[in-house]
Amino acid sequence: MSEFKVVSKEELKKMLEGFTFKQLHIHHTWKPDHSNFDGNNHLTLQNNMRNYHVNTRGWSAIGQHVTLMPDGQYVTGRPFGKTPASIKGWNTGAFAIEMLGNFDTGNDPFDKAQKESILYIANYFGEKIGYDNVKFHREGPGVSKSCPGTAIDKAEFIKEATDLNKKAPRRVKELEL
Repeated sequence: MSEFKVVSKEELKKMLEGFTFKQLHIHHTWKPDHSNFDGNNHLTLQNNMRNYHVNTRGWSAIGQHVTLMPDGQYVTGRPFGKTPASIKGWNTGAFAIEMLGNFDTGNDPFDKAQKESILYIANYFGEKIGYDNVKFHREGPGVSKSCPGTAIDKAEFIKEATDLNKKAPRRVKELEL
């Protein structure tokens, strides 16, 4: 039995209510990547990441708050009230998402359900704390990694997240007769 659970983007959004974060951090695993995901091993992959973080890296828990799988489902990780092991110097007050995959150019595709789910949550955070506080790992002080991948353009990512507001159905007031 796992301490983690699989949740939808809507369930994650509900779980986030009541927490105050000042930044959203977005990562990619690099390894494991999409070839390691079989559609049914969400918890196995998350447990393996936790074991690596705890037993190899010596951390107290898995580094990220959630991991986003290729099917668009999230797997819970570090408790939301606990500071992540995410971007050195920026961890306090951050929420960390690890996307399973290698999104450097020429590797895993950044598309479909996985992309839709991360844009949905980035939009949620952007509207709450400002899109300037949605951070890619590579933006951190002294970071030399490409994370979350060279194939993901930050400006285009933010544009797509903000565009979700334009696609949302508008409420129409009923006319009183």
